[in-house]
Amino acid sequence: MHRWLGLSILAICDLHYDRRIYRGFDEGRAWEWLLSIVDYHSPEYLLSCGDWGTAVNEAEFQMLLGRTIVLTIYGNHDDVEVLSKLYNVRSTATCPF
Repeated sequence: MHRWLGLSILAICDLHYDRRIYRGFDEGRAWEWLLSIVDYHSPEYLLSCGDWGTAVNEAEFQMLLGRTIVLTIYGNHDDVEVLSKLYNVRSTATCPF
């Protein structure tokens, strides 16, 4: 996490949230991990370089969007249909996800 000009910014990439075991790692725990990191650091902004994963859904993203403002680009492992419906609820202006 980085604090710049009084802003707290957390950057992530390649979360690859999925509901499977891959090389001994339960990728279903990635979302739980992300929320715990956001809760711990309380960033004003979360910047993502994409690849959220295929298990993302609106309900879980609403939990994240209630904690921080998320700015992202889409990767090749994203459900763009889900991501394109989301808006930042903590923003003072209409700010797409």
